[in-house]
Amino acid sequence: MMSIKISGKVSAVIIVLVIASLGGGVWAGFTYSQLQSRSEYQNQISQLQAEIDELQNQIVSLQATIDHLSRALETSTLQTEPIDLSGVETEKLTFVKHYSLGPLNISLQAPQYELPLQIIKISNFPEFSANISLSDAALRLLEKNGFVVISNPFNPKE
Repeated sequence: MMSIKISGKVSAVIIVLVIASLGGGVWAGFTYSQLQSRSEYQNQISQLQAEIDELQNQIVSLQATIDHLSRALETSTLQTEPIDLSGVETEKLTFVKHYSLGPLNISLQAPQYELPLQIIKISNFPEFSANISLSDAALRLLEKNGFVVISNPFNPKE
């Protein structure tokens, strides 16, 4: 009887060939279906990741809006630089050289209101309307916009 010596690499190749010839089709089909399922899962994961990214972007945008509104609700201030007109020369207004105004730093704390306004809820409307009468159209604009522009009732030429 004749004996043949086979090296390790050759025997590994022979074993793979034997397995492939015996059941390779089944193994290849199983591997392909696993790869196909894995590919489908990876596509689903990619789609979910894209949706998560979009939601995170929306959260960041909403947080920026919330931060902006929070800053707007904080007390605002009006600040001005000093005004000094002592060096200004005019022919007709000689008193201007005596005018100066120091810097202002005023907290703005006006109460907020919802539009449209309700005339009965305007705290100083009775005093205002006793001195300045508004037409029906002007009243509707005041309620709608929160303000109205009218001609000067004390000097109609202006």
